Amino acid sequence: MVKPFKADGKKTYNFQVMVNGERIIESTGETNFNKAQKVANKRALELREGTDYRIQLTRLIRSIKDMPEKAREKAINDCTKSLLSENPVKMEIKSGLSIFLEKPGKAPGARNTLNSFKRVWKALCNWLAEHHPDINYVHELNEEIAENFLNHIWNTGVAEQTYNEYIKILRRIFNVLTKDAGISKNVWNSTEKVKINSVSKKPLTKDEFVSIMQVAEGEIKLLLIIGFYTGLRLGDACQLKWEDVNLKTAMFNITPSKTKGHDKTVNIPIHSILYEILRRIYSADSEYVLPETAATYLKDPGAVSKKIQKTFVNAGIKTTEERKRGVKNATVYGFHSLRHSFISLCAAEGIPQHVVREMVGHSSDAIHQIYQHANTEQKRKAIDMLPSIEEENIEKHE
Repeated sequence: MVKPFKADGKKTYNFQVMVNGERIIESTGETNFNKAQKVANKRALELREGTDYRIQLTRLIRSIKDMPEKAREKAINDCTKSLLSENPVKMEIKSGLSIFLEKPGKAPGARNTLNSFKRVWKALCNWLAEHHPDINYVHELNEEIAENFLNHIWNTGVAEQTYNEYIKILRRIFNVLTKDAGISKNVWNSTEKVKINSVSKKPLTKDEFVSIMQVAEGEIKLLLIIGFYTGLRLGDACQLKWEDVNLKTAMFNITPSKTKGHDKTVNIPIHSILYEILRRIYSADSEYVLPETAATYLKDPGAVSKKIQKTFVNAGIKTTEERKRGVKNATVYGFHSLRHSFISLCAAEGIPQHVVREMVGHSSDAIHQIYQHANTEQKRKAIDMLPSIEEENIEKHE
């Protein structure tokens, strides 16, 4: 029988016991001697008989540490698999994405992003069915399996950005499923993304833009004119509202999508060519400057991009280049080329950097701290210096 005792200044009783030559001291948590005696007797018996899991775990860890490296890795995997097999919380892998999407605020909002999640999860399920048919539950996945799946994806020849997208999506899903799936860590967090060898969009020359204007039709034509004379990103140009257009002052007052979280508004003077078009088509009954394009973009941004690419091709511009990796060729000419053109043309006219940066709405706070602010007069002078495309090339945009 062990005898409870009190340490100096303590209210509760402790007890000590020798187990395999190791002295163990624990608190009984009791202030009454008789109650403390009962707790001490019970715990001492557990410790001496080795039924306490902490004693067994300590012995197991010591045993595994003494093994050769390969045997040690196998022992760790075997122990992990054995423990997880007893996991009372089990989530079928095939149900994982549905459970993730049902979580409030977790499902991606954009349709194309949601499709990407579905594509990645389907690829994972199909690969597991072929290579690991015995794995059915989320908690059965380990880092080795995660790495092998990503190696498979990489070997299919996907682009670096697509490969990284797989990792990003799987990390996000498993971070949410951790508790519900009974897993202690996210196996995808140990995987590494690859460096992206990005292909930047090329700026259009004035002659190339004129060629595009000669074949462009409908709202796409005005969309391209807006991009050429403002440097706006595609989403901001497509969703341009009449409330952002001040025809009295000939100014755009826009909060770009990339800076909405910072509540930053960019003020861009309206070029005389663009001003005349906007003045002619102004409608108080329409929320958007380009209502059909806005509706299409909000439903499927890719559909607008495809129309733009088709217009470029019709103008004789080769929009893609072969890339080292990836199934698809790299797009080198697109709507973003107009943004590059705007910046390049401003630079060619000697317009100060800080003026250009404020008009294109650079999202970096550091940039705005480094560069001085431009006034309206400087911006208007900059816009006026941009080349005016002959009116016969742009007057018909309907």
